[in-house]
Amino acid sequence: MVICQGCLGWAFLHVRRIAWIVPVVSSKFIICYTQPPPLEDTIQCKNVGGFCKTGPCPTTFSLSGTCHGGALSCCRK
Repeated sequence: MVICQGCLGWAFLHVRRIAWIVPVVSSKFIICYTQPPPLEDTIQCKNVGGFCKTGPCPTTFSLSGTCHGGALSCCRK
């Protein structure tokens, strides 16, 4: 069986050219599917029509609780 050197070189370069796809795709999959579920206070804030914000609520909104385990403020009208 005879294998030409040019064929092997081309195959090696082709594999190296697409080899970066596997880690990129797998890292996106891991990031998307390993995030923790939303915390109860965040769900409660969204259910009453509020939104989560760092710092104080805007002047036309009032503080109605917390989000993300107390790290953010839940603001609503």
